[in-house]
Amino acid sequence: MISLYLTVQILNMKRTILLLTFFFTWHVSSFSSACIGDVSLSSQEDIDNFPANYGCDSIIGNFFVGGSISNFDGLNNIKYISGHISINSISSSAEFRMSSLESCGDIYQGYAASGVKMPMLKKMGYFGSYYSGLSSLFFPVLEEAVGIEIYYSTMNNINT
Repeated sequence: MISLYLTVQILNMKRTILLLTFFFTWHVSSFSSACIGDVSLSSQEDIDNFPANYGCDSIIGNFFVGGSISNFDGLNNIKYISGHISINSISSSAEFRMSSLESCGDIYQGYAASGVKMPMLKKMGYFGSYYSGLSSLFFPVLEEAVGIEIYYSTMNNINT
């Protein structure tokens, strides 16, 4: 009888360990991955290869974008940037988009995109646009911002 009891206890312990291992593995794998340090992308190829080269959805640092870029789909998985975003010298006809970004520090734009579209952005620091030809901002769920300043642009649409 004691042998049967010990066998049942050992099986229950193994089952518990197996379940704990499964839940721990699932929980750890569900955490986001972060890139530590500044990230600088200066070409369309850099943007397109961002998921493969960096593989992160958070950046603990600053994020710099500039160069001959017109499509920003490679940035769609980024949800968080702890530092600032600097957008410079991209195609003036391009609309800078980060579809999943929820929170970031300041956003600076100069001589850059005609529009900035961040449909999931809830929190940001300061937004500043200088000499850029910016005509539209799209932050429909924005809840918190330090301030927005736009110079030397004709705004057609601000959605915040």
